[in-house]
Amino acid sequence: MDWSRRGVIQGGLATAGGLWIPNPTWGAPRTGSERKFLFIFCPGGWDQSVVFAPAFDSDIIETEDGITQAELNGITFVNSLERPSVASFFQDWGTRTCLINGFESRSVAHDVCLRLAMTGTTQPNGDDWAALIANEAGPESLMPLVHISGPSYTFDCGESVVRVGSSGQLPNLLDGSALEFSDTEVTLPEAAIQAIEDQAVVSQAELRALAAAKGRAQLILSGAMDAELRLGELQEMSDSLDLGSGETLVERAQIILDCFSSGVARCGMVAYDGIMELGWDTHASNQIQSQHFDGLFGGLSGILSAVENATDANGAPLADSLTVVVLSEMGRYPQFNTRGGREHWTYTSGLLIGSGVRGGQVIGGYDNYAAGQPTNLDTGQVDDSGEYLVTGHIGATLLSLADIDPAEHLSFDPIRAALVDP
Repeated sequence: MDWSRRGVIQGGLATAGGLWIPNPTWGAPRTGSERKFLFIFCPGGWDQSVVFAPAFDSDIIETEDGITQAELNGITFVNSLERPSVASFFQDWGTRTCLINGFESRSVAHDVCLRLAMTGTTQPNGDDWAALIANEAGPESLMPLVHISGPSYTFDCGESVVRVGSSGQLPNLLDGSALEFSDTEVTLPEAAIQAIEDQAVVSQAELRALAAAKGRAQLILSGAMDAELRLGELQEMSDSLDLGSGETLVERAQIILDCFSSGVARCGMVAYDGIMELGWDTHASNQIQSQHFDGLFGGLSGILSAVENATDANGAPLADSLTVVVLSEMGRYPQFNTRGGREHWTYTSGLLIGSGVRGGQVIGGYDNYAAGQPTNLDTGQVDDSGEYLVTGHIGATLLSLADIDPAEHLSFDPIRAALVDP
């Protein structure tokens, strides 16, 4: 019997009596396009006024000293000599970048805003955007979503997520070296014995999946079967595919890019906690935000340069099929507190970069009180007859980029102005 994942997917599941029964969750035609997604998340809540939201006409919004308003390649932003990487980024990559301003998470609690930012809902039965997209990847994707760090919410799509870990936990598990850190002495059996044990585990997972009642139980057990099969192939690939931790944003993103180039993944998630990993939740010393943004945009430039020199599994330019999504769960209050920081704010901004994105533009905006303004979804312009943007609009836009009908998951329309093919 072919115990490889591809063998089982192509042939179906074998019953105890030798019949082959196709499983509808494996090998079925997928609706998603070949577009890939790299999510970069800045947890803690960035200050939208530092880069994204020029507020020179407002008497309410307090801003830092030494800033000017700048425009490069259609992107209007706040410029400062203290963060040269921002201007350099928009100079080099502005034509491929869409800045979306003024969408709301509708909470000031981190846990709520994190879930809203990534699922569009506060309910626990939601899958995040990355997992939904990854779940549409074809059966050749051993790691549909490579999760290094950052938020992750799954309900129906948990089997699509492979958690690599920010310090190389997955490679240590694959090669057995994680056992070295165990308090209990462990002696691994010989390779031939391990192979027999692996086959036994896969066989048991298969039988349980076949015996499961239809519904959620079958989905869970089928996912467990799929995970066992993927584990075997990942172990075979562990020597050729570097899944190490990486120390910087660029190094960690490169792990995901390598997975894209190898054809084993469709989505990736990595968090950026700022300079020295101090975090974006700056209730004091708001000048740290400036350093964080300079590091972020420097990292983005490095990542996009790497993408330009990479190919996908078919040898085509990776840049033609990769969308980079940069988000934070909330913004910062428009006025400083007594400690020189800012409190939480429900309105924020985000970036879409690359494949399928209509770049060189700013969508939406903030009013003089730092609140989001109604926006026309077709033009992207502030319009009194438009809609107030929320995280659901961002999710619908991402699902549209992935050729997934947003209406299957959300009650919001995509921001069509952000899409090359709305």
